[in-house]
Amino acid sequence: MQFFKVLKATTLVLVWAAASVHAQTSSKGNGEALTWDSIVCRGPRCEPIKAKGWLFAKPGQTNVVIVSHGSVGVDYRVFDRVDHLQREGYAAFVIDHWGSRGLGEVLTDLKGAPSKGASELNIAFDIYTAASMLRKQRDFDKVGAIGASFGGGAQITAQQDWAKSVMEKTYEYHYKRPFVVRPLDAQVSLYGFCGYRNKLRDKFNGAPILFISGEKDEIDPAEYCERFAPWANERGGKAKFVMIKGAYHTFDARESAKWMGNIQHTGKCDLMVDEKGITNLKNGDLTPGVDNNTALPLAIAKCGTAWGFTSGNIGDPNVAVPLWMAFFKEHMPVE
Repeated sequence: MQFFKVLKATTLVLVWAAASVHAQTSSKGNGEALTWDSIVCRGPRCEPIKAKGWLFAKPGQTNVVIVSHGSVGVDYRVFDRVDHLQREGYAAFVIDHWGSRGLGEVLTDLKGAPSKGASELNIAFDIYTAASMLRKQRDFDKVGAIGASFGGGAQITAQQDWAKSVMEKTYEYHYKRPFVVRPLDAQVSLYGFCGYRNKLRDKFNGAPILFISGEKDEIDPAEYCERFAPWANERGGKAKFVMIKGAYHTFDARESAKWMGNIQHTGKCDLMVDEKGITNLKNGDLTPGVDNNTALPLAIAKCGTAWGFTSGNIGDPNVAVPLWMAFFKEHMPVE
């Protein structure tokens, strides 16, 4: 996770970083290109867009998993996940969250990217509008989601009651028709950021979610997600956590682990919001106030100073596949 920006008084926007070594893009193969109605929010302004993605499905399939990318955009890793899902009988739907908003990779513009549409809330918009489209137009019975890094962190936003309210009201305002956010059947967050908790707001929709983190991840620390799972469960969630021993960020990359020293991140931001304000639990620093538009940016500025992290696999890029595949099979069994 890199930088925080604020979309509205009730909306936290997070930008996550991944190593630039993953900017390589894979062929979209035999995926069917689809478009559907979604929303882009840039700063305080939201407007309709046509989101785009690729459906990989075979006749008769009833279960589909939505695949979300990280901050570098659509790359080979999303299609590797498609391959794994297809081998086990699942259809897969890759969403191009950035391309739908006129963005490429956002690593070179981390501070400005949220105001251009690179946000967790926008990813959540795409996930739920796509899920609705897949259910209604393609007759899928079960819909799950998997995301990594930025897309992994977005799985948290997608479960929050406050985000549900924002999405439903915003969609109805712009499209003049009702929209209901229906919880997904299963969600997986791969090395997503879990270092922001809000006692005054956090409430979850109860969709099963699995957090998978690397033990040595500096940018999205495993300890944050290990603690976040019970936090969510106390607030309506149904979360599980698994840590991969010895693994770093992007543990499912084809490249071997290497140090990326030129990227700034906020892995040292471990923030708790309560009546007193925003506390960084790493050092006890308190930023008075709870307003996302004022207090939160100040809190982030104080702790977002870490540079560099290790990215890549430690021997087996598929180390997490049996874990998340078993999770989908448990909650979305293929008949």
